[in-house]
Amino acid sequence: MKWKAWIKLERLIPAVTILSAIVASVLSLFNVIQLSDGERIVIVLLALLAGDALTERLAILQKMREEIKALKQGPVTASSFFRLRAQLRSLADKLATTTPQTIDACGMSLLGLSIQHAGLLVRKAQEGSQMRLLLFNSENADLTQLTYRLGGVSASTRLVQEIRTSRSALLSDPQFIGSDQVQIRIYDYAIGHAMLIIDGNKPGGELRVAMYITGRVAEDRPVFTIRRDEDREWFELFQKEFQEMWEKATPYFLPNETTMEALEEAQDRERLPHFNTTEDLFKDLGI
Repeated sequence: MKWKAWIKLERLIPAVTILSAIVASVLSLFNVIQLSDGERIVIVLLALLAGDALTERLAILQKMREEIKALKQGPVTASSFFRLRAQLRSLADKLATTTPQTIDACGMSLLGLSIQHAGLLVRKAQEGSQMRLLLFNSENADLTQLTYRLGGVSASTRLVQEIRTSRSALLSDPQFIGSDQVQIRIYDYAIGHAMLIIDGNKPGGELRVAMYITGRVAEDRPVFTIRRDEDREWFELFQKEFQEMWEKATPYFLPNETTMEALEEAQDRERLPHFNTTEDLFKDLGI
């Protein structure tokens, strides 16, 4: 850092305070000046406070320099913004050591979430996470016919099968669906992307948006991540969209109203498949 950078009031005052404390301590050591124990303590505390302020300001300055340097390297490209699902940190890794207050998710079927992370969802619900899961109404033939290509499947019947399979996976654990922590709703209109929102109302909240691309399966769709503390305006835009969809959606079941008998009746009525393992689910889907 150039010496001229120090000739600024916000950095000069802490530096002079620290230097004065050192000089006073040295003079006291050689009996040039006499300091009481209380005065020595005050000087030490002032030096520590000044050092802390100086360190914090230097850290902020360094961060600003790095951000400016990054901007000078060139414009932000799509490749630096979008990722494929496989390039993102997995949900299991992200939640391995933490329990978010809220988990909100929406998509056509939420098949990847319900199959790959069913056990994780159950565990986090048991640990206290509030969950809201939003997916298509599989009985809306017009909706599935209109959107199946965006879902990356070859026919609307395939999309219906994925929705029912996902719902069956979510309904398979009574502890999960009978929990006050979990709500599932279905909706009857199309959106252009899926979303996963973790701790949406906290400063460190994270939101993932997966774009639906015609004919592209989930693994090949572009995904981007937004943090509330970095892009609050954009974060709240997508969060508001989820909230509006949630309010218009139809509850699939109400907490504590789903008994095992009601669950079995619902599964039989919808002819939902019963699977014992994740492998059985993938096999049924031809994955």
